[in-house]
Amino acid sequence: MSFRTAMVVDDDLLFRRIRGRLLNDRGIQVTMANSCQDAVEALSEGLPDVLFVDLEMPGARGDRLVRPLRQV
Repeated sequence: MSFRTAMVVDDDLLFRRIRGRLLNDRGIQVTMANSCQDAVEALSEGLPDVLFVDLEMPGARGDRLVRPLRQV
């Protein structure tokens, strides 16, 4: 399976940058968010082909972000 767009959601800046750079180096357009709230705002502009989500973030767990998206 190939994809062209991705979103990385992680509260750790270093992990976001590393994952984003690895994806960018493969020609994938990357959007980044540092919280579930930021991700929801960014997702209102459109869904990426794939999400990379940290499950253990402060404030809201990553699985709570992904569950409703699985219905789309």
